[in-house]
Amino acid sequence: MKKKISGLLNIYKNMSTPAKASIWFLFCNILQMGLSVLSTPIFTRIMEPDEFGITNTYNSWRSILIIFTSVNLSYGVFNNAMVRYEDAKTRDRYVSSMQCLYTLITCSYFIFYLLARNWCNHVLKMSTELVVMLFLDLLCYPALLFWSGRQRYEFKYKWLVVVTLLMSVLNIGVGVVAVLLSEDKAMAKIVSTIAVNVLFGGFFYGYQFAKGKKLVVPKFWKYALAFNIPLIPHYLSEMILTQSDRIMISNLESDAATANYTIAYSIVLIMQLVMSAISASYLPWSYEQLKKNNYEALKKMGNILLILISGCIFLLMMFVPEIIYLFAGNKYADAVYCIPPIALSIFFMFLYDLFSTVEFFYGKNIFVMIASVTAAALNVGLNAYFIPIYGYHAAGYTTLFCYFFYAVGHFIFYRYICKKTLNIKEIYDKKFILILSSIMLAVTLTVNLVYDKVVIRYIIAAIVLAIAFIKRNLILEKFKLMKKK
Repeated sequence: MKKKISGLLNIYKNMSTPAKASIWFLFCNILQMGLSVLSTPIFTRIMEPDEFGITNTYNSWRSILIIFTSVNLSYGVFNNAMVRYEDAKTRDRYVSSMQCLYTLITCSYFIFYLLARNWCNHVLKMSTELVVMLFLDLLCYPALLFWSGRQRYEFKYKWLVVVTLLMSVLNIGVGVVAVLLSEDKAMAKIVSTIAVNVLFGGFFYGYQFAKGKKLVVPKFWKYALAFNIPLIPHYLSEMILTQSDRIMISNLESDAATANYTIAYSIVLIMQLVMSAISASYLPWSYEQLKKNNYEALKKMGNILLILISGCIFLLMMFVPEIIYLFAGNKYADAVYCIPPIALSIFFMFLYDLFSTVEFFYGKNIFVMIASVTAAALNVGLNAYFIPIYGYHAAGYTTLFCYFFYAVGHFIFYRYICKKTLNIKEIYDKKFILILSSIMLAVTLTVNLVYDKVVIRYIIAAIVLAIAFIKRNLILEKFKLMKKK
């Protein structure tokens, strides 16, 4: 064991800085998502369902509003700017000017809020005090995103790991203490999160202004706005797909229903961690195969990964009652019926990854935006119609349908690229994908019938695990192949 550990340490020491940084950046992502998932059982046990629902409705609104107030200047355009402006001082000036730009935009929205305060409070279902704190969060947090984005680009991973760890631990620790000591537990949880964000974001907000020393640089502003404003519909659509369910459930049903739905979504995040890890390995390998026109390898790997994702989703569905109990206790037991459709959404999200890889590789970004906007609009419309009729459980199935539609849309665009650019019909195995999708849809629609039949569920799960164990060598060989490539 000591030799193995020593060998791994030697391999790590001999890695290049970008390779080390990639490992630590992946660690940061897993840490943030993992702690978010693991902290859920704590808060579900010290808060009532309606209180937990209120906090998640707030988080959903925050995720949507920050797209407008920051124009997502810390995302796609930021990486391009780091490529365009290589000098450290120029980058400092760029960051400080971007902070000034989004500060002006945020303040403009805040002025609008003050002028229409009563209407905004009604729509957001928040008090004036909470909205003011929300704007303080929206002002400070993007500065942290600029800093972390630059750390990632320049492969400076050490301080990023420290800050990520501190923020994650403080968010949980301060949140738990605040909730336990307060009578208004929902407000305590929200304010504690804002406090941590403002503490760290505010520090980098001031630090980057002092370092850059430039507020208005017209060429930076023009470049950033011209690049990012056309992408706002795409960013907003992605956020609507993931967050609008909770806002609409809160408005159309209750905060307690939102809490149940959030629990279901949090559990599925476990599956999303698995999918993200697989995608992280697949993406660079798939780009290499596209460069070599090695479409047969992509086809075979795509089938294997889809089987792997499907198997993980299936096993998650089999143990949903037990996972719900461990995660949140009996008071959230009704959430069990939301998980199968939300879990299957992960399957279609992975299909989107397969198809969009081809779209991004050949620079057809407009297709991504079209599919995103259409799927988001469909999600809002279906939720508005079905939630009042069937309750919050309907949101799980509307989410599934919209991600199915999302995958189909990208499939159509991907096939168009194959025909027009590659002069081939397709890369991935359409017939296999159709059969596997049909099987998984059938499983999702029937799995609720066996949740009260424990023995049957365990036998089925044991059979699937046995098959996976028998085929383990094939799966491991393919992953090794991706790493080598």
